[in-house]
Amino acid sequence: MGDGNGNMSASETRDEILRHLDKITREMSPSSVNPFTTARIASDCTVSRNLASQYLNDLVRDGLAVKVNARPVLFFHRRGLERYLQTTLDHSEYASMRDLLSTVGAVERQDYDKAIGCDLSLGACVEQLKSAMCYPPNGLPVLVVGEHGTGKSFISRLTHEYGVNSGVLPQDSRFVSVDCSRYDDNGSALERDVFGNATVTGAVREANGGVVYLHRVDHLSPTVSELLLSRVTEEEQVRARDAKAPRPVRFIIATARPAEGREVAALSRVLPITISLPRYSERTEEERSVLVMQYLRTEGRRVASDASISRGALRALVGADFAENLDGLRACITNCCAGAYLNRDDERLTIRSYNLPPTSWVRRHHRRTTTSWSLATCASPRIRLRTRLPSSSRWSTPTCRIAAGKSRSTSSSWRRRRPYTPTRTL
Repeated sequence: MGDGNGNMSASETRDEILRHLDKITREMSPSSVNPFTTARIASDCTVSRNLASQYLNDLVRDGLAVKVNARPVLFFHRRGLERYLQTTLDHSEYASMRDLLSTVGAVERQDYDKAIGCDLSLGACVEQLKSAMCYPPNGLPVLVVGEHGTGKSFISRLTHEYGVNSGVLPQDSRFVSVDCSRYDDNGSALERDVFGNATVTGAVREANGGVVYLHRVDHLSPTVSELLLSRVTEEEQVRARDAKAPRPVRFIIATARPAEGREVAALSRVLPITISLPRYSERTEEERSVLVMQYLRTEGRRVASDASISRGALRALVGADFAENLDGLRACITNCCAGAYLNRDDERLTIRSYNLPPTSWVRRHHRRTTTSWSLATCASPRIRLRTRLPSSSRWSTPTCRIAAGKSRSTSSSWRRRRPYTPTRTL
């Protein structure tokens, strides 16, 4: 326990705050910085705000934390933040988040720019969504078609963010999601929960002029589906008749049914704009490479390790096809990292070909890979490794590292091999 002067207790409190800072930095999301405020950290660690502020500033002076003088002031675990940004920070204090990001050469992305492939395979989808959002006077309802795990919900949330950023939607508007599979043949309950009544607010009023996302609409019976679409298309007339009607909202309706199926054809006859999201295997090779790197970096942050991947494993993941698309890729990478974490020799988390689970080869496609990969891994976050992507694409900086080495079948000492460290940036 303490020594009478409370020194041990103070040290334990400081260490607890540092551990908490490490945990939340590993789980950080660009869309929410509230967990990194002094007040929130003090609350989570059950200490007074003044004491938390004192210890946090001590950690900054010791080089263990990074302070951002925004409003409110933010604190991050230094090593966790360096791992997130994939670079080494030269300072422990920054004037603002913009200052921090500009110092490390990062750019704060907004709305559709957050989607990998927004200017490639998703380009046409993005343009159609923008058109639907901005079409006068109150936009157009959209049907989003895509298999499970293709990102229907994600692209719909980005559409709301785009509407707010472009001034089309109010700043205080919301994105409200409604799971239609809960209603099946109960049309009255669906109409009540979406459009509201005297006793129920409804998703339309909750959105407050934002976006109402109706997903799994294919689970509705034909009668209920027809009722829903009728109400969606009649909303403009309802607002014209009722001065107390809620703010106009944008409707995005999503289904996982095949684009060429009868269900989608019936929906398309009513909804003016239909977009189809590509499967993982239909994305460009550049996009699939970046997606693998991004998910691997996320897992590396989660276990507080620098993540790397062998060329063979990377080629396998880029060339595979998953029944659950991006969700399947994410699950596969988590599975790989779990196996690699148990067998690692040091702090680095390295994914090899033998870490891939058999499920990664289900529904594999046979498109020829033409990517010319880089030599090796970077041992230090100071070295920015560049990966050569397809010849038609630009150079880009990956979000994790590629480890070199022979395949397992050609070397009995594969498990003992360490990634080669280059002496220069490619």
